[in-house]
Amino acid sequence: MATKEGHLDTGRKFIPVTFRPYLLLFLMVLASVCAPFQHCQAATEQQLKIVYIYKFLSFISLPGAASDSSYTVAILGPDPFGPEIDVLASKKVRGKSINIERLAFLGESSSCQVLFVSPAMVKKLPHILEQAKKLQMLTISDMDGFVSQGGMIGFVVKEGRVRFEVNLKAAKENGIKINSNLLEIASKVIR
Repeated sequence: MATKEGHLDTGRKFIPVTFRPYLLLFLMVLASVCAPFQHCQAATEQQLKIVYIYKFLSFISLPGAASDSSYTVAILGPDPFGPEIDVLASKKVRGKSINIERLAFLGESSSCQVLFVSPAMVKKLPHILEQAKKLQMLTISDMDGFVSQGGMIGFVVKEGRVRFEVNLKAAKENGIKINSNLLEIASKVIR
């Protein structure tokens, strides 16, 4: 039910009418990406992170990606997602397919645009971020303090919900542009 002020009454909080299309789009994408997981009543933390990774691709501009026919998402170190992240290989973003790679070390792939750094790689993080910067990769992780250490997008769990933080300064230094709509829903932005 809409109020006179142009907000949607959800019973708990008001959502500005201008955000309704974004909310609807997010829910539609969530439903399509989570369809293979319908055997579960609620999405797991890892499944939500997979959906976020998928959505991030719609809100970022990567250097040189315009000429690529696909996006490559690489997981560096032990894979916390398992085969569930492979569902992204059947999806498209901006007309481009998505490839998933699993890497033991960063030198194995210089073609990935998005690098998920496993928490097990924490001791090598400064070197990994240095290499990722040279290769202009978007870096994502769920390790503690990732964005404060120079990573670009860090997953955090707050009040039982998966959220994310953004290090906009690090992204800009890598030539990566992040849409302001994504920044608005981040729980923290380092500028």
